[in-house]
Amino acid sequence: MEKVSQRVVFQRGRNRLIEYLESVQLFELGEYPWDINEQLNQWEDCVGTDHPISATTYTPPVYTEEEYVSLLEVDLTWNEFCNVTPRKVELKSFSESPEGKRFVGASKAALWVFNKRGRLPEDYEI
Repeated sequence: MEKVSQRVVFQRGRNRLIEYLESVQLFELGEYPWDINEQLNQWEDCVGTDHPISATTYTPPVYTEEEYVSLLEVDLTWNEFCNVTPRKVELKSFSESPEGKRFVGASKAALWVFNKRGRLPEDYEI
């Protein structure tokens, strides 16, 4: 089994966050190919179940301050949406809700921030 450093693990996690943010943009198309409820639940797979997310988890050099702030905004809008909707939501009601629109907007903004540096290596430390 390959042994990797904790930083490489964090870099891989950062790349998975980028993939998540990319997938959220598909909500705007109105023909999301996956179950929207599963996609929303996957946010906690990416960042954990403590909300709002903590700055102590998203630290340099893997994350910039700007990247953390953008993720925090995604987390806050995700939480806002989850707090005002039933356990199961349909894509149309998500896409039309102000909270859903804010979540998508925050995700798009965060993706723009993350794309400044792009994905990080998954096999060595930066």
